[in-house]
Amino acid sequence: MIGFILGTSEGRKILSSICKYTNDVAVSTATSYGGELLKEFNIKVLNTKPLNREEMLSWMKLNDIHVLIDASHPYAQEVTKTALECTKELKVKYIRYERKGALENNEGEEIIRVENYDEAIDIIKSIEGNILNTTGGNNVSKFLDLNFKYRVIHRILPMPKVLNKIVEAGVSIKDIIALQGPISYELEKAFINQYSIKGILTKDSGEEGGVLEKLKAVRESKIKLIVIEKPKLKYDFEFNDVDKLLQYLVKEYKLKQLSMSYKIERTTTGSSDFKILEQKLDDELYQIYGEMQNIYSSHNTVSDLQTIIVYEDNNPVACGCLKILDTDLAEVKRVFVCQNNRGKGLSEIVVREIEKLAIERKIKTLILQTGSKQNAAINLYKKMGYTLIENYGPYVNDDNSICMKKLV
Repeated sequence: MIGFILGTSEGRKILSSICKYTNDVAVSTATSYGGELLKEFNIKVLNTKPLNREEMLSWMKLNDIHVLIDASHPYAQEVTKTALECTKELKVKYIRYERKGALENNEGEEIIRVENYDEAIDIIKSIEGNILNTTGGNNVSKFLDLNFKYRVIHRILPMPKVLNKIVEAGVSIKDIIALQGPISYELEKAFINQYSIKGILTKDSGEEGGVLEKLKAVRESKIKLIVIEKPKLKYDFEFNDVDKLLQYLVKEYKLKQLSMSYKIERTTTGSSDFKILEQKLDDELYQIYGEMQNIYSSHNTVSDLQTIIVYEDNNPVACGCLKILDTDLAEVKRVFVCQNNRGKGLSEIVVREIEKLAIERKIKTLILQTGSKQNAAINLYKKMGYTLIENYGPYVNDDNSICMKKLV
C-alpha cells in the first residue's frame, strides 16, 4: 500500500491524481478537519489524528505500507522527523513532497526574516503598533506576558478545539480572528485597517498559503512582514511539483491508469435513476445533520427539473439539477457522487454539465446552497469560481447554510 501524510492544500490534488491509478492508499492527517476535506476520495484507509512514533510504526505495519510520501506542512518538523525515523526502522522508502516558498526570491525593507519564534518576538517588541499573528494556534503561549504595550491579534482556523485551547491559555476573545483561508489581498487590507496592524507574522507556506496576498497588503500599507523561515532539510527523494511526483510513482511502481467508462445523460428529476441517487444523498445528509435535515428536505423538493446523471458501466453514480428561478437566474441543486466513486473528478463533471445547461438557456447567474459542514463541497465550488454571497430565500439567518454564486 502507498502511504501519504497530508497537511497542505495540495493533499486533495495529490489524492485526485493518484486515485486515477490506484485506491490502494492509506492517508494520515493531523486533524479531523483535514480528513473531512479528503473524504470524497476512494481510498482504503484514512487516519485523522496525530500519530506519535509508536502509533506511526503501528499504522505503517498494519497497512503494509511500502512507500511513504510525506506531504505534511513545510513547518511540521516533528511530523517529518517521526516519518523519517519510522521509514528508516521499517526499511520503507521515504519521499518528501514540499511546496516551494513564495518569498524566497522576494526582497525589500518591509520583509524581516527570522529563524524562530524567539527572534520573531524580539522584532515584535521593537514595532510600535498592533501585530497580526497568522502562524496558527499551536504557539500562542509564546505571545502571552510579553510586556508588549500593543495588541497581538491571532488568526486561527475556526475549529472549536483550537479556539478553546487559546482562550484557556489566556488569549482574549477580542484578540482572536477565527477564519478559514485562503485570505484574499482585499481581506488582508481590511484586517490591517480594522485592527491598526503595523506588522504581520507569517510562515512562508507558499503561494497556496496566501503569503503573496499578505506581502502585497503589507507593501501597500507600509508595514512590516515578519517571516519565520522554513526549516532547511536534505532528503534523498524530494518533489515540489505534484505532476512530477505522480510521474515518479507511476513509473517506479508500475501503476496503470484505472479504466473508467463514464456516460453523461440529460434527463429530469422524474428519472428512476435520479430517485436512487437522491435517496443516497438524503441518507448521507441525515447522517451529517441528524433531525435538522428534515427542515431542509422541504427546500430540496424538486419536480421536473433538468437533471444530469453520470453512469459508470451503466450504473448511476453521480447527479445534479438545474432549477430555473428567473429569466437569467437559476439554482444548482442536488449535486451528489456515490461514496465509492469519489476522488475521480465526477462532482466537477456534474457541475460543468449543469453550467452548460444554464448557458444554453441564457442563464447569466447561478446560485447554490450547501451545508457549513460539507467542506469538500465548499472547496469544490470555490475552485470552480463560485463566490460566497449573503444567504438567500429559506436560508436567510441560517448559520448551517453557505450560499454562493457564479456568473456564467
